[in-house]
Amino acid sequence: MHNVLEFHPKVMEFTGTVLDYIIVHELCHKLEKNHTKAFWALVNSHMPGWQRQHAVLEHAVFGDAF
Repeated sequence: MHNVLEFHPKVMEFTGTVLDYIIVHELCHKLEKNHTKAFWALVNSHMPGWQRQHAVLEHAVFGDAF
């Protein structure tokens, strides 16, 4: 199962830009396992402005709970 990304089917309900963010996020975890500054810098290097898609995803998952 190494180097295989699997996604929950509900992921397909998001817009293309959010899907792109999810994929970039997971691919970056192949190099940086945790949400460190280096991880977020890597995400940013591949997807500047990722914060908007991240916020959409968090709102969909957690609603107003955070």
